[in-house]
Amino acid sequence: MDRHELGRQSGVDWSWSGNNLIAFDRVGTDEFFDVYQMTPQGTDIICLTEYPGVVPQKHNGQPAWHPSGNYIVFQAEKDVNFDPNDQHYQDSEFSKPGMGWNCDLWCVDLRDMSFTRLTNLPTRKTFFDTTHTSGVLHPHFSHDGTRLLWSECLNGEADIGDRGNWGQWRLNLSKFVVDTSGPRLDSTIYFERGEFGDGTFYESHGFSPDDSLVIFSGNLQPEQHQGYLDIYTIHVRSHELTRLTFTTEDVWDEHAHYSPNGQNIVRICSEGYAFDPDQWQNTMKTDYWLTDEDGQNGVRLTYFNDPMHPEYTGARVIVADNSWSPEGDKLIACAACFSDTTPFAKIFMIEFAESPISARGFSNSPERFHLLRSYPNPFNAQTVIGYQLPFRANMTLMIFDLLGREVCLLVNETQSPGLHSVIWDGTDKSGTNVGTGIYFCRGESGSSAATTKLVLLR
Repeated sequence: MDRHELGRQSGVDWSWSGNNLIAFDRVGTDEFFDVYQMTPQGTDIICLTEYPGVVPQKHNGQPAWHPSGNYIVFQAEKDVNFDPNDQHYQDSEFSKPGMGWNCDLWCVDLRDMSFTRLTNLPTRKTFFDTTHTSGVLHPHFSHDGTRLLWSECLNGEADIGDRGNWGQWRLNLSKFVVDTSGPRLDSTIYFERGEFGDGTFYESHGFSPDDSLVIFSGNLQPEQHQGYLDIYTIHVRSHELTRLTFTTEDVWDEHAHYSPNGQNIVRICSEGYAFDPDQWQNTMKTDYWLTDEDGQNGVRLTYFNDPMHPEYTGARVIVADNSWSPEGDKLIACAACFSDTTPFAKIFMIEFAESPISARGFSNSPERFHLLRSYPNPFNAQTVIGYQLPFRANMTLMIFDLLGREVCLLVNETQSPGLHSVIWDGTDKSGTNVGTGIYFCRGESGSSAATTKLVLLR
């Protein structure tokens, strides 16, 4: 799986029309986000929202391509609004892409660069204004182009106790209509609090390939904090709710997108990294995971936050929005690295080893146990041994010397399906350092077994 840096981060969408372009947002020299387009090679970058007097010149982001390739819908911060954290009406932290307060939906017709505001939500404008703070977040088109999905803030000041401070949100699903007067929204239906539980935050992520389901993240479990999200789908007609992720009570799952064939979902996940949900910007870490369409058989795709992996950046990383290529063999993705010395935000490409979908060369539903290549190898202090289980089973992992004598037992327990790793620090069962030489790691799970060679250099 190769990665090529293409730009900077926050939201991305890959057009599946003939133009084969990628829309994304990034911060400009004025410190506000704008919407851009580029080729998949990262060339021919064009800003689409630098039109003073035509479209608001504050934060513009989270672009969504219409299937025709003629339109992009995005969220735009209002020219005048009130941010309780910035009473001088300047840069609003909560209006940035990914936040959505005080934003409306806008549409640009790329054929003539004409702009249309699709929503005009009332929102708080002064300190003494009693209007609730409203907003929109992350629009997505259905694959047939007839509907638009987005999240809407109903009340940014809503008191939801100890469940978070993001306010009250719902999902909106509207018809997207283009007539002689231009594009507009019509016949909106809502998925909101009370219908599915007492959760107050939903972020929209898109549609299943047949447009029968919308996929989103939310805190729908009793007393679940807004920062601990799960992935769900709702059937558009029956409103049947299905929960796809059952990680733990303190995990953030978000930005889930179906592959073009509908057989897989890529999402971001904080599993394995503890964080404070009330201070998530300063504490959270996430990586990308690939699952089946029902959320099962998770395989981790990136290891930016794993100190024992070559991908480790040395700092805290949050991966975010992502979008599949039309063929399903690539993923355009966003990441932000929060380093004290060299922080960065990037857009990068993930190329899967096999088509249509395969992560690191392994099938999504392996029939047997796989022992992965260890890293580093040769090694001095320690090496990481990875393996993949097709289903829940007992797993043993042992180290042997050249004479076939057991050096140590690293794993002997029942484990869940998916990708696992363990560290060998070059010691035997008594904790004593072993000498330079060749060793073998043997893994067994059910009726499957595999062996790999390790070289230890002291």
